[in-house]
Amino acid sequence: MKMCAAMFHGPQDLTLEECEIPTISDDEILVKIRASTTCGTDRKLYLRKEKKYPSYFKPPSIFGHEVAGDIYKIGKNVEGYKIGQPVFVHDSAPCLKCYYCKIGRHSLCDNITWNWGTWTEFLRVPKEIIQCGNLIPIPDGLDYAEAALTEPLSCVLMGVERSNIGLGDVVVINGAGPIGLFWTNLVRNKGAKIIQTDLSNERLQIAKKLGADVILNPNEEEDIIESVKEYTDEHRGADIAVEAIGYPKTWETTIKMARKGGTVTLFGGPPPTSSISINTSLLHYNELKLLGVFHTTPRYVQASINLLANKKIDTDVFISEKVKLDDLDKIIDNLVNQKGIKTAIIP
Repeated sequence: MKMCAAMFHGPQDLTLEECEIPTISDDEILVKIRASTTCGTDRKLYLRKEKKYPSYFKPPSIFGHEVAGDIYKIGKNVEGYKIGQPVFVHDSAPCLKCYYCKIGRHSLCDNITWNWGTWTEFLRVPKEIIQCGNLIPIPDGLDYAEAALTEPLSCVLMGVERSNIGLGDVVVINGAGPIGLFWTNLVRNKGAKIIQTDLSNERLQIAKKLGADVILNPNEEEDIIESVKEYTDEHRGADIAVEAIGYPKTWETTIKMARKGGTVTLFGGPPPTSSISINTSLLHYNELKLLGVFHTTPRYVQASINLLANKKIDTDVFISEKVKLDDLDKIIDNLVNQKGIKTAIIP
């Protein structure tokens, strides 16, 4: 049997093709996809000019990684699931055996299993994802597109928790794309003051709706660093400065927005070959804490689908449009030109 898939071959080369429906082993599950959502990482990979990709993504490959659907087939060794059951499928699984897994740092796993390829009709779920608990039944009241948000939300949730945001803290969030807006949605519940920056006034208005106290467009400010500091006590800078975009230049800008002794959470992922420049006095004399955050863990995956099920996330803000997979040109246009926040792709 064949299925339709959006196949990525290289920079801006994404086409609909027919391919074989995956076969599964006795330890695996086959899921019929009901919704897959677009992501900023998809956009960066699609537009990247150099043919250097992360280890988990090797073209030619089916695009996408945020997904929910129904269990279609179950291997004979798999227990605890049933045919037709709605599930969220996470895009990876830690091995649970390496040094980093044993110390609870699952996102740094030496043997992580990746499972991309969701802009299609069926998805094979490896045994590692099943065994670590990253194949999760969708709670009642949560639709497929909403459930697919679990992947990016879980990454942001880990970033928020590791940033140790306290009551009354001033948090600047640079970026109001899907990731930056997830930060806003979560940080507003921390009792913190939120300053949000972005080049899109439309997205800044969404950030305001989600709970940002101050919104700033760098294109409309003479000096965005000083503008941010103006909204902090005694012009000292933010307690926590978050980069949720993924560009080296904004990493450097974000570092300069933090107060002495503050935390800088570098969340957005620049190309792996990039580098930044930091004035050493900011680290030594100002005692800044630079925090890198990558991916997520099974704990945060489960916590995130719980947050979604309990309606703690404004999902209507994040799912801008639902588009059929065969309208790939529209999906790509939405992604590249950042129309809306996320597009839900329906096979």
